[in-house]
Order: sequence, then C-alpha cells, then structure tokens
Amino acid sequence: MGLARSAIQIAATRGDFGAIRRMARRIPALARGGDFAASLARGIDLYDKGRSAASETERRTTLDAAARELRVALDGGGAEQAVSAAVRELLAWSLLGAGKPCEASESFERAASQSSGNKADEALWMAVQSGCSPACKTASAGTSRCVALAREYLARFQLGNHASSAAAIVGESDGAERDDVLVERLLQDTLRGGVPPQVRETAALLLYRRFRGSDGVRRVREAHRLLSIEPLAPERWPPESVDLVLRQQLEAALDPVVLDREQARQILARVATKYAEGKEPTAIRAELALRRLSLAVADRDRVGMQRAIESVRRAGESPWRGIAETTLIRGAEALLLAPAIRSADAVELRGSIVAARKQLMTLALASKDPARIQSAEVQLGTSLLDCSRSLREAAAEGSTLPSGLDASALAREALDVAKAILKQRPDDAQGFAMLADAAIACGQFDVAFEALGRLVGSLPSRSDEWFERKADLCELLARENPDEARAILRQHVVLIPDWGPGKAGQRLAQVAQQLGVTAGKSP
Repeated sequence: MGLARSAIQIAATRGDFGAIRRMARRIPALARGGDFAASLARGIDLYDKGRSAASETERRTTLDAAARELRVALDGGGAEQAVSAAVRELLAWSLLGAGKPCEASESFERAASQSSGNKADEALWMAVQSGCSPACKTASAGTSRCVALAREYLARFQLGNHASSAAAIVGESDGAERDDVLVERLLQDTLRGGVPPQVRETAALLLYRRFRGSDGVRRVREAHRLLSIEPLAPERWPPESVDLVLRQQLEAALDPVVLDREQARQILARVATKYAEGKEPTAIRAELALRRLSLAVADRDRVGMQRAIESVRRAGESPWRGIAETTLIRGAEALLLAPAIRSADAVELRGSIVAARKQLMTLALASKDPARIQSAEVQLGTSLLDCSRSLREAAAEGSTLPSGLDASALAREALDVAKAILKQRPDDAQGFAMLADAAIACGQFDVAFEALGRLVGSLPSRSDEWFERKADLCELLARENPDEARAILRQHVVLIPDWGPGKAGQRLAQVAQQLGVTAGKSP
C-alpha cells in the first residue's frame, strides 16, 4: 500500500492523473484516509463524476466537493514534489465548474507560476479568462485584477498563444489609448487578420479616442490609422445595426480636419449594400443621414444636403438631430459665400437656414435650458430677418422666387420672436435690435422708432453700432417725421462735425443733406 501511495505522489507531480485513476480503481483502499494520496484520488474521482453529471446543480455540487478534496491534498501534501502545478490546475478547473471563477483564477495563476512553456501559457490565460468573467469583474477591484492578469500574461508571453486577446483586455483600461506600444501592437495584430473580434474593436476604439483627443497633423494621422482597419462584411454586422468600427471610421473620414471624402463614399456605399438610403434600422437612421449630410456639405451638394436633413427629421427623436441641423446651417452659410451665387439660390439657402433654426428652437424649448433657449431665439430671429431681406432683394431684381416663402410673413415672425425675447429680458439689446429691424421690415414705424431710440440711448456712445443705429433712426424719421430728424441731426453735428466714421457716418451725412442740415449750424 505504501508503494502505491508513493506511486500516486509521483504520478501527481508529473500530472499523470490517468495513472492515478487506474490505481484507485484497482486498489479502492487508496482513496480512504486523510493523506495526500487519498484526498487526491477522491478529488479526481469527484471531478470525473462532476463533469459527467446530468444536471447543472449536481455538476456544481460535485465539482465543489472535488475542489475541497484537492485543496486538502495540496494543503497536506508533505513532499514539495507533490505540490504540483498539475494538481493546482485541476483544482482550478474544479472551482471553475463549481461556479467560483474568482477562486479558479487564483489557482490557475499559481499553477502557471509553477509551470513553463505552453502549459504555463495556457494556465495563465485561463487565470485571465476566469478573472475577467462578469462575476469577477463586478466584485470589488475585479476589473483592475482582470487587467493586471492580462498585463502579467503579456509581460511573460509577449508572443504567446493569446497575446492579442490579452492586449485587447489591457486596452479596456482607463487611459489605454495613451500607451503607444499597446496601441501599435493591437493595430498590427488587427492588420494581420485572423484575430478575435474583440481585438479589432479594441484597436479601433483606442485609435478613435486618440483621433478625438488630438488636433492638427496628429488628428489626421490617427484618423488614417483608424481607417486602415479592415471592415467587416455586412453579414457579420450586429442585427439591425452597422459595425461599430465602420461607424467610427465614417465619423473620422468626415471630420473637417481629415475630410477623406472618397473613404466616406466607400463606407456609405458599403452600408447601402445592406440598407437602402432612408430605410436603415431606426436606431442608426439619423446617424447615417447626418453622415450623408456632412458629405453633401463637403461636396457643396445643395440637393444632397436637403435630402439628408429631411431623412434626419423623418427619423424622429434622436441625439443626432441638433448636430444635423447645425451642420446644415454651416453648409448653407458656406454656399452663401460663393461669389456668383444667384439671388434665387440665396433665398432658398436662407429658407433652409430658417427651417433648421426653427428645429433648433424646438429642441431648445424641449431642453428647458434658459441659456440654450436664449441663444436659439436670437439666432432664429436673425435668420428670419436675413431671409426676409434676401427675398425683398431677389424680388427687386425680378428673380423667380421659391414658393412657400413670404418676406412680410418672415418679418412678422421675427417681430414675434423679438417681443418674446423682450418679455423675458426687458433690457436685452439684441432683442431691441431685432425688434427695430423687424418693425421696419413690417412697416410698423412707431415700434421701430421706440426700439431704435432705446438702442441709441443704451449703446456705448460713438461705438460702431451706436453710429449704425443712429443712422437707422434718422433714416426712419426722415420718412415719418422730418422735423424731429432735423433736430437730432443738428444736435449730432455739433458734437461730431464730420458725422462719424465709415458707412454709418456717410448715411448720416446723406440724410442731413436731404433735410438741409449742414455742419456749422447751431442746433
């Protein structure tokens, strides 16, 4: 019997559990007692029974019992050779099967520390996987231990069987995008292909963070590194969605600093092979429409811009709506700067800006953010007046005007916006400026006169805006009340004989000439 027990110790040191099973079947007495050989024999037997158990409950219970026996064997092993890596690894597998991954991870790690070569590689990787299981990551300090194990694996097995996956786990840690060596490793692993999806996604995420967190030349470089990652075939995309890496690449390609329009077109064409434009799953429809809008803006494609923004609006509530409306406004404003733009085109562009500003006003009101609402009101009123003015100029030139836009109606809307601003903020200078301009456009001269009087009285004397608004006031009075205009001009010329700088001064001088007011006369 003593020789048999010694044989079990030797077999355990070698990890030959098959020999131990055969000896225990031939000599059942070997499994009786409390020494190392008996505990190990019972542990192996229970492990075998647990693996073949009919139910999950029976499996866990039996493997838990196996783990207890194996722990007894290790704790009372006696000879150093009996405390073998193989027994520790068997204990780890038992604990894992018993639903105790955190304890299993520790046992796998200790087994790896006693091993070398491929056995150590696989044992340490099992420590990583067990320690990174959801059950362990939710435990106290679980995530940090998961990352620490992955770092340990990479430090020991830089070219190991699972090095790419370990690097991907390390890539999930805070600030991993700042680790140049890690990012480069993940990118190169991805470019070689044949890696688990997690590796590709982590490499892309870190490059995306670097792209978002940088500017200038570095931003462009990181964007192109992100774009170098091979796309997934559409059949491998998540259900009712688009590959996340592809979405990140599309954003990078359309970034104003990068603006790789050809890449963006290729990505959108790939998306279109699975989802027809405007028929994408609801969750991604507005996002993709925004990207098409950005491309149309870059291409100065007014028709494409309008089609894309309409798609965003049809998609309903979405975090992309505000971004899309702002993108449309910027694109339309850029087109308005074209030197040879036709009046009719300018009117249409300003009309699209008004529509976008109204959408942003609705979103601002829904947010209940006072600062956001205030900004949206001012911008909406300004765009209404700009469009009204553009319509009047186009009509004066005899241009064909688009249907659905009326200069007077737009001015009245601006007037309502100005009144709403002043109701909330009675001394708001922007509100009075808007009220004055809108009232003049609507022909409500009494309202305009009062607003201009308030503005001239509140603006810094002799500032550019003060001169401009005084010119507005005098021009208005020259039509409606010439005597009062003369009185103001006579007082003005005493203080400022040259009438003032720039175009505003020229306007004041012109009105004065029309009304017979000349420099040198006393008021």
